[in-house]
Amino acid sequence: MRRPAVRAAVLYAVIGGTWILLSDRLVDLLVHEPAVRSWVQTAKGWLFVAVTAVLAYGLVGREARARRALERATTRLEALHELDAAILGSRSVEELVGVAVERCRTIVPCVGVSVLRRVGEAYELAGAEPAGRFPPRGSPVPTWDAIRGHGGDDVVVGDLEGLPAPLREGAIRCGARSVAVAPMELDGQPVGALVTFFRALGAPDGETLAVVREIGTQLTVGLVQAELRQELERRAEELERRVEERTAELRSLNEELEAFAAAASHDLRAPLRAIVGFARALEEDHAEDLGEGGREHLGRILRAAERMDTLITDVLAYSRMARA
Repeated sequence: MRRPAVRAAVLYAVIGGTWILLSDRLVDLLVHEPAVRSWVQTAKGWLFVAVTAVLAYGLVGREARARRALERATTRLEALHELDAAILGSRSVEELVGVAVERCRTIVPCVGVSVLRRVGEAYELAGAEPAGRFPPRGSPVPTWDAIRGHGGDDVVVGDLEGLPAPLREGAIRCGARSVAVAPMELDGQPVGALVTFFRALGAPDGETLAVVREIGTQLTVGLVQAELRQELERRAEELERRVEERTAELRSLNEELEAFAAAASHDLRAPLRAIVGFARALEEDHAEDLGEGGREHLGRILRAAERMDTLITDVLAYSRMARA
């Protein structure tokens, strides 16, 4: 701000000094009568005042316009920053679109705004403001020329004639007469479209179109992030459901194992104890009558019974460990 003021002061001094010197010299050369010279000097002075007033008005007006433009740009950047933070903080597509359409109407001088979301090969209405003027969320919207075959950096401006019926009827209810469409793309793939409606005919100013494009870009990134977040949450829920199902299956298997262990303890150990008891009695009372081969077979019976008892004990221990 200081340098322009210094330049203006220097320019004023140079022009003023040059005017005074040259105009006085010209008056001396052309006017010889004192009365006429006095009148010419007065007129020359008023002319200088008028010219400098016009120049000052132009400079001050330009400075005021530049200041207003700077204030608008600052306000717009702050609003876009707030919108960006709100979009990134949204946890779902519905919340994100709701925040975007609400903030868009405060940033862009439009009478209505709607967000279209691409689902498969078709589009649906993800959200709109004013909500009561447009179809409900999720309503299908046919594809039209404004979002077909245009790059993601374009903002397509037109009247209401080319709009699909759901959007055209909502625009008419809002009192709109023109529309600006910002197709939303990411890596060349269509994501959706930001549609803004204006009361005046013709294209909005370049500043407004730039804001619409910027909001469309922010919304594209936020929409993709929200969809990815929802997909991750869906898969996490699916994984949790599968884990719960597997846990239930393992619990059922453990219960079956516990029942088997209880049956083994009761149904197998009782006859096993009888076998061991009779074998011990036979060994103690009739060992001499059995002979060498009989005693060897009897030893095998006792060792097999011990192994069976160890196996039953291990099964019971495993059952208790699995239950714990």
